[in-house]
Amino acid sequence: MFSSNLKGVALITFIVLALKYLISTSLMIDFLLFAILVYGYDITAGHMKYRSLGHTLYYGLGLYGVGLFVLYVSKDLISAFLFSVVFCLLAGLLASIICVRKGGAYSVLLNLSLCLIIYWLILEPFSFFTKGNDGIWFLVPSLFRNVEFTFYFLLVTFFLLLLVFAKIISSPFGYLIRAIGENETRLKFLGYNTNRIKVIAFVISVMISGLSGSLRAVTSGYVSPTMLYPLPAASQILFASLLGGEGTLYGPFLGSFVLVIIRNMISLYFWGAWEIIMGLLLVITLFVRPAGLYSSIARARAYGVGK
Repeated sequence: MFSSNLKGVALITFIVLALKYLISTSLMIDFLLFAILVYGYDITAGHMKYRSLGHTLYYGLGLYGVGLFVLYVSKDLISAFLFSVVFCLLAGLLASIICVRKGGAYSVLLNLSLCLIIYWLILEPFSFFTKGNDGIWFLVPSLFRNVEFTFYFLLVTFFLLLLVFAKIISSPFGYLIRAIGENETRLKFLGYNTNRIKVIAFVISVMISGLSGSLRAVTSGYVSPTMLYPLPAASQILFASLLGGEGTLYGPFLGSFVLVIIRNMISLYFWGAWEIIMGLLLVITLFVRPAGLYSSIARARAYGVGK
């Protein structure tokens, strides 16, 4: 299975390179950062079926891990980036104690509640420390002020992430997290410690989502609480995951690309209308292809092979 996923990783990387010559580089940078976030979300939502409306919290922790380190500890962005990754790892371990005990609506609401609490703490009581609505500004390295370098840096990071993602979903551990999504009780009867599996999967998901936030901070030089406000941002992550197809290698890529294109291109001509178009597209997709856009492509390929 990993060998076929490896081909998929190469194909996705080639498509991203080709798209760069059709779409502006800044838009491709936005797409790559968002796609990393959706891939992180898909580990728990797509494979383990533990959906969340508060996953922007972990994206925000990546942002503020970099921002606060630069503001109070050191201007060295490499150190800030590494600190942010470790910070997200510890945060994921702590959040997993609360968020993975139960699935379904409990998981959705617990993650959303945590996100809203942290958002409020950043915005109000600790604004003297986090700079509140003003956000945190810092100077990025000259290399990241070059959009071409930033794109290729993110592309390499995205490629490495896809390799890790492909390895995870094709490994025995990947089968276990999918088994939890299908029937956790049966897995318990087989003798597996499902809580430990869920915690590991959750922490991996948090770290990938936090990585997206850290990269956003390092490449943009700005951190703001609006970036982790859950209601609009979390719905976009959920939309991209459902639209592309949950639990697949290609689904997060397709969903992220369609959402970013609709969000940016349509907003140029019809400000505020992209949400309506996105909602209609999602509704139509879920009615016609409940498994997402990738299921249509997979079905067409299977039909072609069958012929």
